[in-house]
Amino acid sequence: MGTLTYGDINTGLMYNYNGEAGSFYLGASAYHLTRPKESFLNNSMNRIPVRYTVHAGGGFNVGLDGSIYGSGLFMSQGNISQAVVGMAYGKQLSSSLDDIRVFAGAWYRNKDAVIPYVGYIYNNFQFGLTYDVNISQLSTSVSRYRSFEVSMIYIFLDKSEYRRFVPWY
Repeated sequence: MGTLTYGDINTGLMYNYNGEAGSFYLGASAYHLTRPKESFLNNSMNRIPVRYTVHAGGGFNVGLDGSIYGSGLFMSQGNISQAVVGMAYGKQLSSSLDDIRVFAGAWYRNKDAVIPYVGYIYNNFQFGLTYDVNISQLSTSVSRYRSFEVSMIYIFLDKSEYRRFVPWY
């Protein structure tokens, strides 16, 4: 077997707004702009198609100690596309100087899965747990393969700005 090496170019933009009542973000990206060859057989006709991604989300305060977050993602590459949308509710647990919150919500991946989510924030640390509940025709063939996803995020804060809201995935 030979070695396959190629250069590639990706690009993207993201806008983020943070205010006292909430925040939102909107972004777009494109991957494999050079459409590199992807063949061990030196078949120049086999090139990686460009992948396009658009994502958006935001959050706003509900009452004195609650917040609602929503996000969406759309990706397309070749003749394949995928969309994911969902929401989570967060509740502040402490009125002390520490930022302690819990979250619960769900996302939906079109015609494929429902993704329940639980999360916890302690000051600058954010922890999350998701599990894909497959609802597609693949559910019988992948029933032996279960998948949890665990996330841990550290949020670097600029003391002069409002807290940044991080997309869940």
